[in-house]
Amino acid sequence: RDEKKDGEVLTTTIEASLGELEERYDRARQTLDALITLEDDVVEHILGISEAIENSTHVLMCRAYILHVSVGEDIMLRRSDPQRALLRRLLTSLRKLLAVQTTLFGTDHPDVASTYDGLSQYLGTMLRCCSRELFDMGVTEWKNESEAAKKRMGLSEGGS
Repeated sequence: RDEKKDGEVLTTTIEASLGELEERYDRARQTLDALITLEDDVVEHILGISEAIENSTHVLMCRAYILHVSVGEDIMLRRSDPQRALLRRLLTSLRKLLAVQTTLFGTDHPDVASTYDGLSQYLGTMLRCCSRELFDMGVTEWKNESEAAKKRMGLSEGGS
């Protein structure tokens, strides 16, 4: 019983802190410097949430990854040159978001499709500006992760 109550308190605390970050995001859209600072804070927050809840597929992880990608997209829109380090962080968040979404919602959910779209756009940007870094990130291993996820969900190679 105490464990359940502790979990509820933790969830409520994380929801509140994500709400604060989302409010900061609304205000930070005014300046690039504020967005850059917020992006760093969101990354730290993702790491903290992940450690605190010890569940990489918790629905709150979706909310955190979505916030990170949104902040990152705003930064990318304000910069004339692609920021390689930011692109790497966004691709990592999108990969993790996709894993959480497919676990929670399955593969036919509109949010999963949207995440695949975002992932393909960032992959395209990285192919144009810094393709070598994709290999450094281990993109070739993503196929194996995708196949393993399909097996866990009972999907075959040829489709459902």
